[in-house]
Amino acid sequence: MKTSLVRGLTLALTLTLAGVAGIAHAEWQDEFDKGKQALVDKDYRTAEEHLIAALGETKDGDEQNLRTLVLLAKTYTKMRQWAAAAPMYQQVLDGYKAAGTDKSPDAANTLMDLGIVYHHMKEYDKAEEAYQASLAIKRRRYRDNTASIAAVVTNLAELYRRQKNWEKAEELLQQAISDKEQELGPEHPSLVSSLTDLALVHLNRNQFDKARPLLERAMGIAKQQEGGKSDEMATVLHNMGMLCAGESKMDEAIAYYKQALAMREELLGPKHPMVATTLINLANAYTVTDKAADALPLYDRAVGIREMEFGKTSREVATALRSAVIAYDRLGKKDEAEKIRARLKEMGQ
Repeated sequence: MKTSLVRGLTLALTLTLAGVAGIAHAEWQDEFDKGKQALVDKDYRTAEEHLIAALGETKDGDEQNLRTLVLLAKTYTKMRQWAAAAPMYQQVLDGYKAAGTDKSPDAANTLMDLGIVYHHMKEYDKAEEAYQASLAIKRRRYRDNTASIAAVVTNLAELYRRQKNWEKAEELLQQAISDKEQELGPEHPSLVSSLTDLALVHLNRNQFDKARPLLERAMGIAKQQEGGKSDEMATVLHNMGMLCAGESKMDEAIAYYKQALAMREELLGPKHPMVATTLINLANAYTVTDKAADALPLYDRAVGIREMEFGKTSREVATALRSAVIAYDRLGKKDEAEKIRARLKEMGQ
């Protein structure tokens, strides 16, 4: 009798725990799905809210926990909150290692995402380490997926470009383009970023004749996607402006910068750092074409965006201020120019 009673109580408890677990899973799934949809809708604050709630319904290191952390980290990268995203990606990698899946495709992709975050944080050594670790996994275990490998190679090449290691960047980008062409075809949208990055390497070295055909090809591919309106197209237009400016074709440069600015404002919002970059380049073009008065409000706006993004004493703000000084000097506004020079001196720039 007692044995039957114990068995009955054990079964009841088991069913109760299973029911509780089922409810918890359902609550996690609901919050996770809402967060995922908000991320797709670019409603990042709502995505953050739901994903944090979903995280509360998980156990450290379980599958739901890791999936939620990945999506929350992606949300923070969209919000450009790099310092929030980095430890989450690292926590995911620790979870993969504990589960014995640290050589999986998911681990390789997470390493690449972590590299991108460190890249934006200007922690270049950590970024390179993450990219190389991702690349090692993909080359060793997924060598047939050349397009996936090329995505990591492209990011690593951009890191080398920023470090002015032109030869290494060019070699990697040519490899990425070749791999993507081989697996995906010569018109695949993923080629746009690699072609644009390689063109930028040539622009940095004043090799305009090499940059132009790459940008023209990238533009042709980008025009076929999303109605010709995308982040990638905006970058191509911006870089075409840089090319034309380098060739002293200032009217063409201004036209490209205006197109890039309008597209970036629409797609990224008026306060995005990439908007500030185009504002500065357009203002520079105005300054050298005796339209310095038109340049000043663009510099002011760019400085405001960069102050919010990087801080008032950052190198990025100093770059914008130095360009503004030139415009004030051309207009003979010495007092305003001296105020900026004094600020730059205080900033140690």
